[in-house]
This record gives sequence, structure tokens and C-alpha cells, in this order.
Amino acid sequence: MSAIEQLEEAQDYWRAKLSNLTERAHFLPDYERPSTYLDEREQLTVTLPAPVCERLNKLSGNSPFLLYTALHAAMKVCLHKYNGNTHISLGSPSRKNAEANEPANALAIVDEVRSEMSFKQLLMNVRETLLEAYAKQNYPFVRLVRDLKFETVTNRNPLFDVAIALTDIHAPLPMVRNDVTFTFTKESDERITGTVEFNQNLFKRESIERITTHYICVLEQALEDSSRSISALQIVSEEERHQLLVSWNDTRVERASSTVQRLFEEHAAHTPDAIALIFENVRLSYAEVNRHANQLAHRLRALGVTKEVPVAICLERSPELVIGMLAIMKAGGAYLPLDPAYPMERLNYIVRESGVTIALSNTRFAERLPGHEIQVISLDIEAITIAFESEENPGVEVAEDNLAYMIYTSGSTGRPKGVLLQHRGLSNLVHAQAEAFGIDANSRVLQFASASFDASVSEVFVTLAAGATLVLAPQTSQMPGEPLAKLLREQSITVVTLPPSAVAVMPETELPSLQTLVVAGEACPGSIVARWSKGRRFLNAYGPTENTVCASIAVCGNDDGKPSIGKPIANTTIYLLDEQLQPVPVGVPGQLYIGGDALARGYLNRADLTAERFIPHPFSTTAGQRLYNSGDRARYLPDGSIDFLGRLDQQVKIRGFRIEIGEIETVLNEHNGISEAVVIVSQSGNGEQRLVAYVVAAQGTTAEARELRAYMKERVPEYMIPAAFVAIEKMPLTVSGKIDRQALAAIGITEDSAGYEPPRNAIEESLVEIWKQVLGVERVGIHDNFFELGGHSLLAMQLNSRVCQMFQIEIGINSIFSAPTVATLAELIEKEQVGQQIDDTSLEDMLREIESLSMDDLDTALADELNVK
Repeated sequence: MSAIEQLEEAQDYWRAKLSNLTERAHFLPDYERPSTYLDEREQLTVTLPAPVCERLNKLSGNSPFLLYTALHAAMKVCLHKYNGNTHISLGSPSRKNAEANEPANALAIVDEVRSEMSFKQLLMNVRETLLEAYAKQNYPFVRLVRDLKFETVTNRNPLFDVAIALTDIHAPLPMVRNDVTFTFTKESDERITGTVEFNQNLFKRESIERITTHYICVLEQALEDSSRSISALQIVSEEERHQLLVSWNDTRVERASSTVQRLFEEHAAHTPDAIALIFENVRLSYAEVNRHANQLAHRLRALGVTKEVPVAICLERSPELVIGMLAIMKAGGAYLPLDPAYPMERLNYIVRESGVTIALSNTRFAERLPGHEIQVISLDIEAITIAFESEENPGVEVAEDNLAYMIYTSGSTGRPKGVLLQHRGLSNLVHAQAEAFGIDANSRVLQFASASFDASVSEVFVTLAAGATLVLAPQTSQMPGEPLAKLLREQSITVVTLPPSAVAVMPETELPSLQTLVVAGEACPGSIVARWSKGRRFLNAYGPTENTVCASIAVCGNDDGKPSIGKPIANTTIYLLDEQLQPVPVGVPGQLYIGGDALARGYLNRADLTAERFIPHPFSTTAGQRLYNSGDRARYLPDGSIDFLGRLDQQVKIRGFRIEIGEIETVLNEHNGISEAVVIVSQSGNGEQRLVAYVVAAQGTTAEARELRAYMKERVPEYMIPAAFVAIEKMPLTVSGKIDRQALAAIGITEDSAGYEPPRNAIEESLVEIWKQVLGVERVGIHDNFFELGGHSLLAMQLNSRVCQMFQIEIGINSIFSAPTVATLAELIEKEQVGQQIDDTSLEDMLREIESLSMDDLDTALADELNVK
């Protein structure tokens, strides 16, 4: 075979071996990867224990190649344990060739590592792969990277991040921008040493030391019994296992059993005149709120509300909403919040699925509920009737296991699912968060979240159970940006919980009263911590709806970089586990499971899903204990804090809203004009995360974006409507026949541009440029709707601020909602400018007239004005 034929054969081999390599097998770095590669390396030395050396010699029979095979295979097991990937690419130098005296080449050695296979089987596979690779080792690494079109990867090795070498058979690995390289040397039968070279821009030294310890742990177990399955090989020592399972979950705190309504009643009795609620000009004391809640509770009792009976409440943020929530609990029932802004179809579904027979509302929203199916109590109409009810506490005793509230959250099956939360978890929450947030009788807490999201549970009940003041405000006063900052300032708010995306658009302003800022609902960047943690307590809270609002809290400082989600709160446990439900060590990503007092009972009418997500506790000796599988991915930091890494499924968090992609896709696929729909999360030009729907029209139809938006608006909440609808001819598929979501993302956003009209004047041209910047889109027509292009309340605040600054006018945020197109907003701006000119002209004319009058004339004019003789 000629040299050219050998090269072509090698090229075919490597292309076939590596072209479908989509997984990255690597050790998770401590620092964010720089945009360009920085080669600043550090190294440490390692000596394998004598028993390991002895077993390696026995296994290899003094063959350096077999010795390397064992070292290589064990490293692949370690990488598999670290990241869960099955196709592991591990770097290797080419084999020494004394005769050719050629420089070492870099090889990407790929093997499949499955949990059910034995280590011995993996050894045999690695041996064969290495022999094949060495036979084709002369194909240049640089050329291979070019063949596979990986030249654009500038900040890491495109084929492997970790490499391993043995000096007995390898020349030094060439510099190929990989993260970590292990190089071992067999000094004698009893001694094998090595160096670990790593990029210190990515890893801390202690992390590499920990990785090395885990690697040796795998070697020890694998060599002791090579017939063990990969899943049976543990990288956690017994000491570390105790730390992970016991020490870091020692959160037990004994407290007297008391429901939140009882705690509230105690404050109403001991400090009756203390202010419980503030809403605009309304100020209600604890005694007044308790009296109103008692009267409504007695009315509900007369209607049959008692323990375990759910009662819906459909009201905007107001004192009536809070009083209604308290009243339902005082009656013994469980409240079910319904957002009046939800589409009627969604409200009707929740009412039917939940089985509620009574709902609290008012005349404004009662018509949005299926009155023929349930009894709707309009609080404004029945106010007089309710006022004749008893003002005494109902005295209904509820158990810790009784339902406190029910919240519907996005469901992957296409319909929202109801989560059942109990009093035990709520009681635990109010104590734990009051202590963590520093809430006492002197605190003023803002109620920011919609009642249909569980953050509101914390805001309302932690505040009232602590005897503090809850401040409510209309939605327009709480728009993130200057309105929210003004509200915090004027109401002297001391504690507020906000999604990071809302904090990000807050203006630089003094908030002297704000003592505690809590961020929750989505990942928080370090830049927000650095900006807002100075001079106050800054907390990053984490918790799914299935765990009574909060599972862990981190106290953050301005120099911490990316904030962790902290450690579990009182009477809550968190475990990071692998696929075999075994604990993963520090630094290794695992699936996050939650246990303790705050777990939900489960999902309403979904026994199958409850059994799937709430599993028997594998580490508890107490019967009936469970763990909730959050579906989140995280890793432990060395101090026991938890680093949140994202989701393992298609659930996403956008602007603090929990969204199941599957629910949106299901609703879209029910449209008669759609053959297939897939939704992905995309990032706009301004870094904003948004939903993008790619749709294939049914035969004979067209999938028009405007029609699809209108369709979705009738079925799902605003935050679940995709920012863009992109029509494509067919869905791209992977080689395995699945939807290729990466290929969809590469298509980009090219919505139907029918009806596009360019700007007609200078004002419209300026507005179009502002819209492009705020929305992160390439083209805006004057009749395009801001909210249909992906705009939302947070971006509307940015748009309003830039428009006011650009045109030197003052228009309220409501102007963006009432004039959501460039054309209509331009008309509004023109009117404002004309009005200013008239005002300025009138003022100038008045000044000129005053200047022309004498003092006597001025006295006469003033006397006439005051009607004085």
C-alpha cells in the first residue's frame, strides 16, 4: 500500500470514528472557560499506592502497552462517572517509533462506557481501540481537526479535554490546548509515579487533587475485581460518603408545631394595632385583617369548606387576595390561586381538573370562571352578607399533613399539573426564611410575585407569621426598572424577593431602607451579586414548587463570582446522586434530589407521575420517607455549598417562570394548520433568553406567525408564548432519527416578513433602531408589534427608558402597551413633542407680557386674580 493510500485509509478511519462525537467527556472546571485559549499551566505529582502497582503489574504482565490500557480504561471510567457520558474521548500521544524518530501526534481515543458493562470488558475494548488508533497514528491531528470542520474552536481542544500518557511507550503530548494531562512513569515494579498538568485558568489545584484521588479510587476497585460492573465502581470513599449523606444534611431543628394561620392569630391578639397590609392608601392592622379573614372563613365553613377541601381564589394583587388566602386556611381548606390574566381555556381546565366547587373572586373576574360548574363568591357583591358573620377565630384544627395550598405548574404532557402542599412544609418555611431573611415585626416586605407562583407563598406567609408588614401595589407600580425602584424607595421596603432578570434592569439608585435582597426563580449571574450586595444582605434562594417554595439558600458576597444556591434550609436535605442513586463526590455533577419536611404530597390525580418523581428514600431507615427528583443538575463545592448547573430535561426558567417546553409543543401540535412543532430556547442579540417555535405547516396550509400567536394567547399564559414562530419545510433529524435541536438553532429566526413596511420619517427610524437593540433582532417594520417580536414587561421598561432619553419626553410605561408598534408610538411621541412646544410657547408669551407691565399694572392684575377690591 502506498503512502498516499495509507493516509487516505487513516483519514477514513478517523472521520468515521470521530464525526458523530457530540458528547464532551471532561472534568467540570472551577472557572468559566475564557473566550480564547490561555496556556497558563500548573502541575502536581502523584504516586500510585503499592497495592495498585502490584495489581497493575499482575494484570499487564510487564507489558507497557497493557499497563497503559488499564490506566487509560480507568480514566475513562472516571470521566464517565464525572459527566455521565457514554462515548468517552480521551487524548493520547502517538506511540513511540524509535526507527522513524517522528514527533508525537495527538490521538483522540473514543470508547463506549456503559454502566452495565464490566471493567474487564471495557479493558478489552480499549485495547482494541488503541491498537486500531496506533495503526493509523500518523494522520496529522491538525489536518483531522480541519477535516471535521472544528477550526473555529479557539478556546479548547475540539476532540478531547483530558489526555493520559505513559512515558514507557509515548513521546510527550504536543500542545493541543487540552485542559488536563496525566503522564505516568513506571519506575519499578513497586513504584508508578505521575504528573498532572492542568490549565490553572480553569481549575483550582485542590480540584485536581480531588480528581486524582477519585481516579486512584476507581483503579483500586477495578483492579481488585475486574469483573465488577462499571456501575458498581465507586469514586466516593467511605469518609466522603458520610460527609455527603450525613454531615452536610444534618439540618434537623425541632420546633413547636403551629400552622401559619395560628401564628398570624397570635400576632393579631398580641399586637392588634400593628400594620399587617399596605395597599396604596389602604392600611390594615393585624386585628382588622384577622377580623375580615374570620368573617369570610365562617362564610366558607357554612358552604361546606373544611379540611382537605380546595377553594379557588381569582383576584389581582390586593388586600382581598391576602385576606381570602388566610380565610380559606382558617376554614380548614386549601387555597388554589388562579391568575386572572390566564387564558379562559387554561382557567377552565384548572377548575375542572382540580375539582374545586367554590371560588373567591369579584365582579370584574367572576365571568372568567365557569360559573355553571362552581359557586363563585364575588367578594364585592357579598361584602355586606359576609360582614354579618362572626368575627371570632373559627378555631378549626388542622394537622401537619393536611393540605395548605395547591399550585398548578407547567406540565411536560401538555397540560398544567397541580402540586399538593401541606401545612408541615409551610410551617417549616416561615420559620426558616424569617430567620434567613432577617424578617421581624419591624420589617416591610414587598409582595411582588403573582399568587399563581409559589414565591408569593413565601412573601405573604413568612411576613404575616413574623408580625411584619406586607406591602402590596398595583402591577404598574411594580414594573421592573424605575417604577419598582421608586416603589421600594417610597415604601421603605426592607426585604424583597425578585427574579435576577428583574434585578438586572433596576437603575443605579439609592435604596437606603433595603436590608435584604433575595433572588430566586432562575440562575443568578455574579455581576448582579457584585452590583447589589454592597451594604445589604444578598441571598440566592433555590427551590422547586414541589418542595414548599425553598430548599436551599446561599449568602452571597460581591467577590464570590458565580453564586451557589447554598446549603439546605432547616429540616430539608439535598442529595446529588448518579444514575444508580449513589452520591457523587465534590466537584462531580449529579442529579439533585430533595428530602425533608417540606416535600409536597405529590401531584393531583397523577399517581404515575408522583411515583416517578417522589421516590422511596434510599438512605433513610424511617419507613415512608421520600426524595423528590428535581430534574436539576448540580455539583458540590468543597465547603458543601451547591453549584447549580442547569436542567437534565426540557424544563426551562425564563424571567423566573418555570416552563415545560413539552407543554408548549403539545398545544402547538393541536393546531389544525401544523404538522409538527418544536420549541427551543434561543438567545437574542442582546443576550435575552427567549422561546422560538419551529413549525412545519400541514399540507395545504401556511403557518403564519400572527395567527399562531393569537391561537397560543387563548391557551397559555403570556410568558409561554414563543417570541418567534419560524416556518420550515421539514424537521432536521440526527442520525438516530431524533429531532436535531442544534440544527434548528443554527437555522436562526426568519419569521414570515409579509406586511413589512420600513420607517417613513426620522422618528420612526430612531424607534426602529431602539427596537432592534432592545429586542436583539435584525429587522423591525413600523407595524410590527413589540410584544409579538418577543418583547415583555422587562424589555418594555428598557424601551420606555431609551425612548424618553432619545426624544427628551416623559411617557409612562403604559404607553408601550397602548402603542405597541413603531407607527403608533411615533404618533404618540409627535403629540408629546407638539404639546411641549405649545407649553413652552405659552410660557414664553406669558413672560413677555409680564415684562411689559408696570408695577401698578401687576398689582391691579393680581388683585383681579384674587377678586380683591
